[in-house]
Amino acid sequence: MKRIIHTILLAVFSLCLHPACEEKLDLLPPTLADVSVTEVGVNTAKISSAITKSGNQEILDYGFTMSLSADAPVIGDGSIKKGAIDRATPTPIAINASLTGLQTATEYYIHAFALLETGPVFSEGVKFKTSNVQQPVVKTESFEAVTINSATLKGSVLAKGSYPISEYGIVWSGTANPTTASASKYQVKGDIAAVPTSFSTEARGLSPNTAYHFRAYVISNGVTSYGADLNFRTTNEVQPQVQTGEARVNSTFSLLFGQITAKGTSPITQYGICLATKENPTIGDFKAFLSEDVSEVPRSYSFPFFNLQLSTTYHYRAFVTMNGVTTYGENKTFRTSELQPTVETGDAKAYDYSAYLSGKITARGSAAITHYGVCWSETANPTISNGRYMFFGNVTTFPKSFQVYAQGLIDDNLYHYRAFVTMNGVTTYGADKTFKTPKHVN
Repeated sequence: MKRIIHTILLAVFSLCLHPACEEKLDLLPPTLADVSVTEVGVNTAKISSAITKSGNQEILDYGFTMSLSADAPVIGDGSIKKGAIDRATPTPIAINASLTGLQTATEYYIHAFALLETGPVFSEGVKFKTSNVQQPVVKTESFEAVTINSATLKGSVLAKGSYPISEYGIVWSGTANPTTASASKYQVKGDIAAVPTSFSTEARGLSPNTAYHFRAYVISNGVTSYGADLNFRTTNEVQPQVQTGEARVNSTFSLLFGQITAKGTSPITQYGICLATKENPTIGDFKAFLSEDVSEVPRSYSFPFFNLQLSTTYHYRAFVTMNGVTTYGENKTFRTSELQPTVETGDAKAYDYSAYLSGKITARGSAAITHYGVCWSETANPTISNGRYMFFGNVTTFPKSFQVYAQGLIDDNLYHYRAFVTMNGVTTYGADKTFKTPKHVN
């Protein structure tokens, strides 16, 4: 009986091991949350989703698919893949990605996915569109403080664009609608932190009485945007006025005078006297000057000139310089004199009707001496037209002492005498001295 019961139990147990007795489990796929798209830019965006339930299958990969069409999603080379997930990972499992390099103003379709052995599971699709490129807004504001060669130019950046600003500023030229290729440009490198941002510059080196155009500009992502073309005209330049004054001259020195009679429209940078042996000298010739402005007019001035050539005619003019332009006074002339020799009157030794009179040439002149000697008369300061005794010929050695014999004098009489020397027709005298002849005794 026991054997029968054992046989029956064994048979029942054997039946339970048959495949038909195994319990069959349902396959549960993971559950994916809807895709969220944020921070959409010109060529960027951020996307996120999550695996809210893992299911009971092995997840071989997960991520996002991206397409330009609304067709069924496909996992390919352009997909964002995060890799396999350990089944022990707790849910929810976040799925995040930052998209870059997108096309401008373009629609994209995004699905989250989980890849199983049995195939992929996708979330609901979401569509978004990248932004259009926005350029910064720039405005040419105004101009002010216009002078003969400068002006203050203003601009502003009113709005930032889609990309960082790399440069902004102002350009100007003599023609309409100047560009950044212009040589006349004010530029600021770098982005702008806040808008509006105002800026200005002083355009210098402009020409007087000339029309100029200017525009504000801004560069972003390699694209240059300009404000409106505005124009202004520089003022007309008025030059200062100057007069050439007198000359005070001796043999190798002169003191020359000038006067600034009127100021111009800009500060004076230099004024003085120019000198040459030719007519109408300029500042390219020899000059004496001051480099400074003049606050009040008329302004008189003078300059000394040394080491001039003897017996030479010089031309001179007063001048004044403003903004690189030099204005001259009238051309005037002076002539330096010759250097005359110097002579001293010596002692006298008188007799009844005659006297020995001496002199000495102490220094040579600038030319040859033609004659020298002593002159006398009964009146003071005798000249060579009075009684005289002369030696003829040049003198080469100095000092040169000499003595003359005056005859035909009156006894007991007072005489004046002076040594003299003549060069180029000009006679130079020594000091006036006197002697008295003795009374003749028979």
